[in-house]
Amino acid sequence: MGEFFDREWVDEVRSRNDIVDVIGEYLKLKPSGRNFMALCPFHNEKTPSFSVSPDKQIYHCFGCGAGGNVIGFIMAMERVDFTEAVKLLAKRAGIPIPENYMRGAVADAREALYRLNTETARYFHRCLRSDEGKAAREYLMRRGVEAKTIVKFGLGFAPAKWDGLKQHLLSLGYDQKHMLDSGLIVASKAGDQSYDRFRNRVMFPIFDVRKRIIGFGGRVLDDSLPKYLNSPDTALFHKGQNLYALDIVAKARDLECIIVVEGYMDAVMLHQYGVDNAVASLGTALTEEQAKLMKRYAQKIIICYDGDIAGKKAATRGLDILLNQGLDVYVLTLPDGVDPDEFVRKHGKDAFLRSVRSAKPWLDYSMDVLASRYDISTTNGKTSFAKEAVKLLGGINDPIQKDLYLKGIERYSGVSLEILYGYMNKSKTARISKEGQGVAHKISAVQKAEQELLNIMANQPEMAAIIMQRITADDFENELHKKIFDIMSERYKKGEKPSPADVFSYFLGEKAEKSVLSIFTNEPRYDNINKFAAQCINTIKRNKIAMKRQFLCKKADDLASAGDREALNILLEQINALDKELLDLKELP
Repeated sequence: MGEFFDREWVDEVRSRNDIVDVIGEYLKLKPSGRNFMALCPFHNEKTPSFSVSPDKQIYHCFGCGAGGNVIGFIMAMERVDFTEAVKLLAKRAGIPIPENYMRGAVADAREALYRLNTETARYFHRCLRSDEGKAAREYLMRRGVEAKTIVKFGLGFAPAKWDGLKQHLLSLGYDQKHMLDSGLIVASKAGDQSYDRFRNRVMFPIFDVRKRIIGFGGRVLDDSLPKYLNSPDTALFHKGQNLYALDIVAKARDLECIIVVEGYMDAVMLHQYGVDNAVASLGTALTEEQAKLMKRYAQKIIICYDGDIAGKKAATRGLDILLNQGLDVYVLTLPDGVDPDEFVRKHGKDAFLRSVRSAKPWLDYSMDVLASRYDISTTNGKTSFAKEAVKLLGGINDPIQKDLYLKGIERYSGVSLEILYGYMNKSKTARISKEGQGVAHKISAVQKAEQELLNIMANQPEMAAIIMQRITADDFENELHKKIFDIMSERYKKGEKPSPADVFSYFLGEKAEKSVLSIFTNEPRYDNINKFAAQCINTIKRNKIAMKRQFLCKKADDLASAGDREALNILLEQINALDKELLDLKELP
């Protein structure tokens, strides 16, 4: 949920934008039973698998798993954040945006920082064009940066003065506190003076996807350290949550892939040469937030870090982050240890794109890295390589892909497929004990009942009161299910009828988003809803009673061993009471 909007106002915006009408403005919908179907806009398909439910006010693609409510759809289609999506829908429905929709002090402070950064970028750009910027212009010329590229990226120069920027901003009436808050100036250790953070550096403004300047990066002109300096974390800028040049990439439609590079100059030069799908990770190891950002714009990600040892290590570290987001990951290693900037200047766009087409799937790359660690000309080396390579297959669910990779391991190591399959299955089995399997099955049945009950509450409002009389959130085993039950219960107690889309809005943008969606996209099948709900409740309550009984029985064993007959008798009475509860579980009226 966005931090700047009142929830009731957001609910009104959502309710006045029927999801079928909104999606129908983007896609050609065809009736299919109670729902509508279309070709999914988020992945390539020939047979429609994109379903829109007018009853639930949610959409779901059975092909790629995309789904959500009308706000989530606008976020995905327009590639905007929650706040901007709500604004677009409010405008569509003719609903005025509250004047005080942002928290006053917070909003004012953020807007002040945006204005400050904008003026700072103008100052740096003017300095680059002035006599002071001659050395910086010559540096950029040596690096092959053209004048149009300087303008496109808003490049600038921070003069070698201790307080040049500070004095300029003060002369325009800007608040020194805001300068400190933005990280543009730094307070001395004594705290009685302040000075410019960036001095004698080529400056790279960092934009968010809405083209607002949120921070800066600076590159020295000489050999002094640090070579690159970024803005510190501020109210606007968090290095691990942004990507350089994403504001440009985000404009593109139907992106085949995003190319991730390390440095500002890598991204700048690739764009100059027409490779307009490159972003830079701001000199940091890839983060989960950056992976999520990229996933909004492309499914395929190509890591193209420097070809030196440090670059290869950084590429390897980034794999897990990207794979955990379900992205298709490839790695491009340029020859002779060169970086993308140097390569594209020397060989041109076409040569770079040929290299991109030869990028290796993440597993092939990982196996190459493993093979370089071990001497696979020896028996021990082949054995170690095969064992480590098999571990990489844990995240692959496609049996055909898994088989192909196992054959690749066989070619590298000489270990037969039969042995590799056996080792893989043995490793998997070792992680799952018989006891663990039994618990997983039990949990699965209980959590399935919890999901079915929540689905009934959201889609059959007349059943909610009956269910709420028989069960509470504490009876649920799964923490997410408890939260959903609490949300719906509170809404029902207020006399509201929360739809699946209403509930989904509480989790928009959170990790639990897909789990919530899966609960409400399932179509329950039952002949008698009262009987079905009763069975779900009984399953949930039996589980809670059984868990409590198991705990008391263990405690009783301890008391029996200790010879504490009085305490044991009290405990046995509690166990008998639980047994009676199990017998008293009845169907709903």
